[in-house]
Amino acid sequence: MNRLASFGLCLFSISATFLAVPSQAEQKDYLSAEMLNALMNAYVGCVDDAADLVQLGIQKQENIRPAIDLMASRAKEFLQILEKLSADGTEIDIYKDNLDDAIEGTRDAMNDAEKAKKAVAPPPVRRKN
Repeated sequence: MNRLASFGLCLFSISATFLAVPSQAEQKDYLSAEMLNALMNAYVGCVDDAADLVQLGIQKQENIRPAIDLMASRAKEFLQILEKLSADGTEIDIYKDNLDDAIEGTRDAMNDAEKAKKAVAPPPVRRKN
């Protein structure tokens, strides 16, 4: 579970950077296209690592249900932000490849999380005596 916690921290720090830049005008002030390119590259790496950790957790039969739920819910938010950047981004030629990879990776992560929800055993039901 320690690796999943570090993934969450990585994902939240990158998402905070995306969410802190709400408009295109502010985006120019805070981040250059090169910085966005680097952030998206790091984001894709985090999403890929998360998918690997989910598979490892399933194999080891660990309780990763909270991490899977977090991954599924946040991936939807991230996908909206990435699609907005794809539609409204400035100097998109610089980071278009990483943006496309980030969108594809996020969609894959959403699909993997939904599949993992079905593969992970439900939490035990505690019965009152």
